[in-house]
Amino acid sequence: MDTETIEARAAEWVIRRSGESWSETDQESLDSWLSESTLHRVAYLRLETVWREIPRLKALGAGNLPGVVPPPGTWSTPQSLSTSIGTDRPWLRALAFRRQAMAAVILLILFAGFYWTFAHIRGGTSHYATAVGGLQVVHLGDGSEVTLNTNTRLRVELGSRARRIELDSGEAYFVVGKDPSRPFVVRVADHTVTAVGTQFAIKRTPSGAQVLVVQGQVELRSSSAGTAEGPVTLDAGTLARTVKSEVMVARIAEAEAGLLLSWRSGFVVFRDTSLADAVAELNQYLPRKLVIEDSSVASIRLSGRFRTDNLDAFLSLLQQGFPVTVEETADGIVLKRRP
Repeated sequence: MDTETIEARAAEWVIRRSGESWSETDQESLDSWLSESTLHRVAYLRLETVWREIPRLKALGAGNLPGVVPPPGTWSTPQSLSTSIGTDRPWLRALAFRRQAMAAVILLILFAGFYWTFAHIRGGTSHYATAVGGLQVVHLGDGSEVTLNTNTRLRVELGSRARRIELDSGEAYFVVGKDPSRPFVVRVADHTVTAVGTQFAIKRTPSGAQVLVVQGQVELRSSSAGTAEGPVTLDAGTLARTVKSEVMVARIAEAEAGLLLSWRSGFVVFRDTSLADAVAELNQYLPRKLVIEDSSVASIRLSGRFRTDNLDAFLSLLQQGFPVTVEETADGIVLKRRP
């Protein structure tokens, strides 16, 4: 299905859903259509945003005078418009229905194009953020998808020549919609990561950044002034870590990549990990932090798969399998060696 057909179909759904006759069966049909393709979801969300955020468009769709916004539930749809024509002329009613439906669809698509073009001309930037322990999936207007890990902040600007993202903190996984005319550029610390259509994860670290390429290729380049080094091409299965302008690249196994990305399903995975490192990892997801008071337990090695939102299970297993006690204080959750 081409883009224009998808846009038209999405517009029809948006208009129909604003009517009073919307039913559970209609909702099931819409859900089914949305689940068929990411392009369907992106088109629908984009047009729904336009319909929701442009009051004048709603007024026009309801047949009201300009400047008069009708109350929710009274916006006219193709179905309701058709009922205003007498039933004694079915052919006339059908013709009016088609014309009204087509006019509404065209109007919505035109307003959508104007709305997004105007936003891009103005250099509009969208901000996304997750709280500590949060996880969010964001669908961008270009067909890309971004998953934000805990305590992550990023800014997105979808321009006419490039798609630019600033990862201010945290970690994100990108599934990039293909658009060779608009490179997808992520800036993190002192580096930029450029892709066209690929999948990769970026984590901001105290010393720089960590980049894991899952599919396709990306270009990693230092953005520091005066840096002579050229860009580094990273293939799928490559993990890169940066420290200021320096880049360290290594090939990793698929299993190791899976461990690094387990947060996308709400888990952390430890494999012969020291308790100190496990606590550092878990603390990213906890409003109240774990504190190792006794350094003698910091070197304990552990393995397992734990939900980031179920700390009690981790602490219970820790106390059952190791000489560790847990004490809750005003400053946090303290881990000590059991007497």
